[in-house]
Amino acid sequence: MKEHLVALLRQLHVARPPRDSAPPQEYFTRFYRRNSWGGHASRSGPGSEGARAEQKIHILEEIIAQFEIASILDFGCGDFYWMKESVRPPLRYHGVDVVKQLIQQNEKRFSNPAISFQCLDLSDSADQKKLAVRTADMVVCLDIFGHLLNHEVTSLLQFIFDDLAVKFFLVTNRREETSADYLARPKTRSEGIDLELHPLFRARHSKRVKQIAALHPNDYFDLYELHAFGS
Repeated sequence: MKEHLVALLRQLHVARPPRDSAPPQEYFTRFYRRNSWGGHASRSGPGSEGARAEQKIHILEEIIAQFEIASILDFGCGDFYWMKESVRPPLRYHGVDVVKQLIQQNEKRFSNPAISFQCLDLSDSADQKKLAVRTADMVVCLDIFGHLLNHEVTSLLQFIFDDLAVKFFLVTNRREETSADYLARPKTRSEGIDLELHPLFRARHSKRVKQIAALHPNDYFDLYELHAFGS
């Protein structure tokens, strides 16, 4: 009886979702291990497979061709499930994620002289200093900022703006009546936001050069030109 109770308590502990206050690496590792987003082909969730993934592939390939993108930094690369369809020679790619097991799998399956991966939490200043590739034509952050807390959003955004030499910034924004509420209260790890309303973004005056409506209601793929870097 005692052993049964102990086993039950362990199951409940494992099944319990991580709290929002958990550090990103702990939080997302538990989500990926348990496939909490319910993906069938990809543990990155429904946004990384099926019609939503096909849309992302099409959009990325269109941007690569239109703006002559030769190198990409991808923050929150996940399992590289759909992105591998768009990363073709001679494009150079560096993917970053906080889940160690995913990065190890990606390295074994996909790494080559033009494709590399790194396990880092880029909302953390110590890990920001460890980023191996800091120059690229475009930095990609799709479906990422909605899963970050306020201080993590600010830290990652500041890092992209001030410490990277990138020409373009591709991000997912959500535009609803509540999309700016996170600025006045603690943000959860499960709410889409509009980065354009963030004080750092507004002060930057980055030019939006492309906007495409996503399949998810009120979500948009926004491409910005970051004037401070590149030539």
